[in-house]
Amino acid sequence: MTGEKIKNLRRGLGLTQAEIAGEEITRNMLSQIENGVANPSISTLTYLAKKLNVPVEYLISETDDLSAFMRISKRKSIDDAFCSGEYEKCLELLGDANDSEGKLLTCMCCFALGKASFEKCELLSSTEYFEKCVALSEGSPFACAVADSAKRYISISSAILGREKTAITADVADYAMAINEKSSVTQRHLEARSLMAQGKYSDAEKKLGTLFSEAKQIGAVCEFYILTDLETCLKHTGDYERAYACAEQRMELKNLMTK
Repeated sequence: MTGEKIKNLRRGLGLTQAEIAGEEITRNMLSQIENGVANPSISTLTYLAKKLNVPVEYLISETDDLSAFMRISKRKSIDDAFCSGEYEKCLELLGDANDSEGKLLTCMCCFALGKASFEKCELLSSTEYFEKCVALSEGSPFACAVADSAKRYISISSAILGREKTAITADVADYAMAINEKSSVTQRHLEARSLMAQGKYSDAEKKLGTLFSEAKQIGAVCEFYILTDLETCLKHTGDYERAYACAEQRMELKNLMTK
């Protein structure tokens, strides 16, 4: 197995046996090692590992998956980075992880970074992380749940950014999840939407008008949704001047979130 690994690594680098052998060992000896005829000494293994840019432990390990081996060797560092919220560092340590566990950790890091950007109302940045999360989840059944949540955030951001034809108010469940399902603002906003669904736009407008001071503490996404609904209510009650003012504020927030 060691010889086969050396051969595959050498070919992957596009190097000849002579180029790897150098002055340390003969090309014939390297050929014997690669074909399993000869066993390399520790010093030869150390030399070959350095030439091939891999840990010497990998050459004698039972796994053929270099990325998995590298992740295992850095497991404590990866765990420490993830648990301390250093997701960028964790992604760097994970590298190009192709196995299920590696993909899951990578997806979780991308999701966490995307959510942090979303909460700061940096929609373009958050969408990039969420889209990466979704793409990396392919082929990993464990990462599907994380990807499903990422898709909800992408849908909300796309609606705000005007990338989808779906109405802003279409998916109440996704909105509540993304803003803050424990927030009293969210609950009262959903109550206002219920009034809107019953055609009670005047009552809904009054309820929405009481939410702005608290909504500002949650963030621009929450303000944007409330302004969208308030604008709808004002149009239905015939107050077009205030509805226009809501539309202007909404566009200002959209520009803020897409910087």
